[in-house]
Amino acid sequence: MLYTRRGSSVSRGGKATEYPFSVRIREDRMAVRAEVMEEAWRVLDRWFYDDEFHGIDWRATLERWRPIILAASTPEDFEDLMNWLLGELNASHMGFRGDGGLAAAETDSTRTGVLGVFWDDSYTGPGRRVAEVVEKTPASRLHSRLNAGDVIAAVDGEVIGVDTNWDRVMAGTSGQEVVLDVSNATGESREVVIRPFSTSAFTGALYERREQVLREQAERDSSGRLGYIHIQAMGTSSLLEFERELYAAGYDKDALIIDVRDNGGGWTTDMVLTMLMVNDHAFTISRGGSKGYPQGRRIFATWNKPIVVLCNENSYSNAEIFSWSIKTLGRGPLVGKATFGAVISTGGASLLDGSFIRMPFRGWYVKDASSTNMELNGCPVDYEVDYLPGDYAAGRDRQLEKAIEIGVSLVE
Repeated sequence: MLYTRRGSSVSRGGKATEYPFSVRIREDRMAVRAEVMEEAWRVLDRWFYDDEFHGIDWRATLERWRPIILAASTPEDFEDLMNWLLGELNASHMGFRGDGGLAAAETDSTRTGVLGVFWDDSYTGPGRRVAEVVEKTPASRLHSRLNAGDVIAAVDGEVIGVDTNWDRVMAGTSGQEVVLDVSNATGESREVVIRPFSTSAFTGALYERREQVLREQAERDSSGRLGYIHIQAMGTSSLLEFERELYAAGYDKDALIIDVRDNGGGWTTDMVLTMLMVNDHAFTISRGGSKGYPQGRRIFATWNKPIVVLCNENSYSNAEIFSWSIKTLGRGPLVGKATFGAVISTGGASLLDGSFIRMPFRGWYVKDASSTNMELNGCPVDYEVDYLPGDYAAGRDRQLEKAIEIGVSLVE
């Protein structure tokens, strides 16, 4: 190690002087763990949003878990046991994450490549037969296009047999060019050079496909009177997308279905409400035009026609706040299932050894007669509809069907 001392004349061309030295540090890992445990406990003791700690004795909880946590033999066990301690609070938006160490370095990071197709499960091989190509994937691009009915016989020369493990063949190909031997439905063969992408990118393409299917269903089954928008998350990108969709999905529609099912939350409820809660104070008419209002005068695009909101048990956090706000303000009916009940504003703190603890510091309460705590109390819906096993595979969405029915009744 080197200690560098810079002279006062360094700004005028002075030279730095280096002094070599060494330091030996002896770390008592058990003492460090004990301090990290105490430090994590203190953070929550001082900042947890409920000073009654959800009805438990927080000090006694630490003392009960102390010998168990300190007996952990590995960093991974220590992390797991710390999370068991925190679990006693029965609260969302919290958790303990260790400093990583060797576990992170040893994790296999091989990325399996994905072409962007659905496979024909009725085809028994050899090779794999394409049933559908998903848009905005490598298989849908002009230079690497695959088609329904194509059979992939080999990848980079490796023949795909009946028992070949496809994931093994595609391991490590994400972002890399591979050559596919392909034959079409008429038996004609060709080579396709394709650059597979990641499973996460494919998930994004599948999301867009699903959203388009539901939008088409809403428009078709309402005879064009209803628009449909899914809000994927309560963050900036989804907020901007929602504002754009108010024009695209809402154009010439009488009502909107706004879907926050499977939305993990964020922070943008009040901005979305700004678009949905505007009342016109005037109207304008351009020469030869009809009544309207200049959207450029407003902060966001707006929608003041009827809405129906879809939510479910996988709507979390700010998506739940949004659902509660629609119910509390009487903006429209809620359809689906009650939300999860995980609503606390959260932050975090770094601890002595580089580990991290989430810190739920602010509770959210409904402005109703009982001041309902949104934590542990999901937002109830006006029309409860179960999503049954097998519905997705059958292409059926009972909750959307009900929302369409209600939406049509609102505008008739």
